Amino acid sequence: MRHNWILLILVFALCNACKQKTVDFSYSPTQPRAGQSVAFTNGCDFGEEWAWNFGDNTFSTLKTPSHTFRKPGTYTVTLMVDSTARHSISKTIEVVDTLPTIGCAEDSILYFMPELFTVSLWNPFKYKVSYQWQIPEEALLESGKLTDATIEVAFTTFGDSLPMQVTVDFNGTQYVVKKKFYVHERPSQRILTRTLAQDYGQRLFGKRFELVREVNDSSALACLAKVQDTVAKYGSQVFTRTNLPISGHESVEGFMIDQSARKIYLRDNGLYVANINGSNPVCLDSRPTTALVLDHTGSRVYYANAEGVWRLPLLQTPDNRTEAQAEQVNSLIGVQRLAVDATKR
Repeated sequence: MRHNWILLILVFALCNACKQKTVDFSYSPTQPRAGQSVAFTNGCDFGEEWAWNFGDNTFSTLKTPSHTFRKPGTYTVTLMVDSTARHSISKTIEVVDTLPTIGCAEDSILYFMPELFTVSLWNPFKYKVSYQWQIPEEALLESGKLTDATIEVAFTTFGDSLPMQVTVDFNGTQYVVKKKFYVHERPSQRILTRTLAQDYGQRLFGKRFELVREVNDSSALACLAKVQDTVAKYGSQVFTRTNLPISGHESVEGFMIDQSARKIYLRDNGLYVANINGSNPVCLDSRPTTALVLDHTGSRVYYANAEGVWRLPLLQTPDNRTEAQAEQVNSLIGVQRLAVDATKR
């Protein structure tokens, strides 16, 4: 009987000891990113063999391993001690994000062509995120704000690799992402100006235009030589400075006719516009003009005064009223002739 009691006491002690064997582990960081090393800490105070299953078909037998999850997602990590199933524990780990990247159509970035740049960030759990872009001096912000995930940028130079940078604050952690892009050249129409000193060319890219450059190529000279703002035809009628059907503007210095809208633009101590029959003359710019031309697309009128070259949208309304503000193209002084080279160069 005494031996039976001793046996029962030993069994109870052994069982109690088994119950006290605790299997546990922790990991850092607690919100790992895909591609980031995760350090696992073994919390067991017993055992000689360890078997880790990281839930992505990778394993380890180290006591305190490190592991890198290559893709974001939810993984079940299991630790087994001494090859005993009852001495095991499983925990789920959320790999919540990839490193943010700057995305755009890299091979199609063109000179003065607006391009979208977007921060790519895997954020399925809707963690708080903010952005702060830094764009180079050679870039123009076309749309969006520098605190948006997506902005539209146009580059004012081409050839060199230009850096874009964005600081991303993701759930309290900051990442600085930098990337360089190659900007490709592209041809465009150009406005040609002649002064007493030199001929100049300036390429136009929609609402943007590059800096003025000296030109002496034969095509530019030929284009400027053809400029004529004292005679124009509309249908079978020939207009000259002396037979313009506009009262009070019989002695204009020059004029051009917008064929599509049937308007006459006058250079007469300022820039004026009237209907083809002479009605509704309106002053668009009261500053004395020195040269006048219509662009080849029929969407803008270019003219020069003592302050430089300007442009305005061509008018389509019968009363010739406009709220558009003149936009300065350059600050060349003494412009005598203007022309638009329709050939893209």
